[in-house]
Amino acid sequence: MPELDNNHLSMLRAIARKYQQPGIEFDDLYSEACLIVLKKLKHYDPLRGSMNTFLYTVVKHHLLTYVMSRENGNHHQPMPQLIDTRTPDQSLLFESKLKALHLPARKLCGMILLSPDKYLAMNLDQLTQHLKQSGWSWQSIRSAFKEIKSL
Repeated sequence: MPELDNNHLSMLRAIARKYQQPGIEFDDLYSEACLIVLKKLKHYDPLRGSMNTFLYTVVKHHLLTYVMSRENGNHHQPMPQLIDTRTPDQSLLFESKLKALHLPARKLCGMILLSPDKYLAMNLDQLTQHLKQSGWSWQSIRSAFKEIKSL
């Protein structure tokens, strides 16, 4: 298993700082970054890219998912298996598309990513009704669906 040096740890701190926001402590983000690296380090393949690229991709994706789960009021661990199924390029593309979405669409994507079994089993009417019961306005629901559909 490859070893991490102080430069790698500095990079993890820098990434964690980028996701710091009210209600989410830097220490929590840095801990999440370190834990996901320890969990995923065994999957590092130097033939597929540099250690820095691997760390950057894994940590940014995990922290984005972590922050979104906190915004949605879900403090459970995000789905780590999503990290294994994407190449670094796919993760960066996914992240950029997600960041480009407006808040309702981003929240809806976050809900689906965090509980896919629950939300993907619903048809459109059931999902709409669930969102309405959760306090979403019709306008937010409509704009989220329209924006996600345009992807």
